[in-house]
Formats: sequence, C-alpha cells, structure tokens
Amino acid sequence: MTVHFGDGTSQTSAASSITAALVCKAWVNFEGQGSVFIRDSNGVNSITDNGTGSYNVNFPSMGDANYCTVGSHNIQSVNNRCWGTDNSNYTATTCRVTIEDPNQQYNSGSSRQDNDRICLAFFT
Repeated sequence: MTVHFGDGTSQTSAASSITAALVCKAWVNFEGQGSVFIRDSNGVNSITDNGTGSYNVNFPSMGDANYCTVGSHNIQSVNNRCWGTDNSNYTATTCRVTIEDPNQQYNSGSSRQDNDRICLAFFT
C-alpha cells in the first residue's frame, strides 16, 4: 500500500507499520438519536450518550490531549446544526462532542440537539 501525503511525499509499507503523524489515529460513524450505537469505527472503544446532543467518544490513549478532531453530521432541513468539542472533557482517552442549534442562545438549556449520523476522525 502507498500512502500519499499533502507535501508531495509518499510512503509504501504495510498499513500496520505506517507511523506518520498525518495518518488518522481513530475514526467513528455513529447513531446519535434514540439508542446511540456505533455503525463502524477504528480505534474507538465506545460512545457515551450524555443526554441531548452530547456524546463522549472513548478510545485508547492518544498519548496526550493535543490531537485534532474533525467531523461532520447529517444536516437537518429544519435548522442548521453545528458541532464542537468540549474542553472540560477533551483528554487523551475521551473527547466530548456536542451538537448545537445555532438559532438558540448559547447555554439557554435547549440548544443541544441529537443527530442521527455523526462522523468523527482523530489525528495525532
């Protein structure tokens, strides 16, 4: 397998031996409405449902909390939801993600919304 990096270089190796920092460390696609469950993942141990629009993604240690989280979710036609991470639960072994309705005031108690498809990737 050959991995091509953004700087124009590449590395040919077995997938298990690639150690470049630009390779995704973990990823997950999960259901965030009703009974929360993982559809598919790699490097993620579990998902915790913390209540409406709040989830913890749990994984083996990233080494520290200086990883990058990227993601997407299903956009609902009734509003434009946004997602973000929560600094109080952003550690080497868990990342809290919240889905918000930006049409509501922050911290109003009703701005978080469940979402049916959430996809996240973690890079170290």
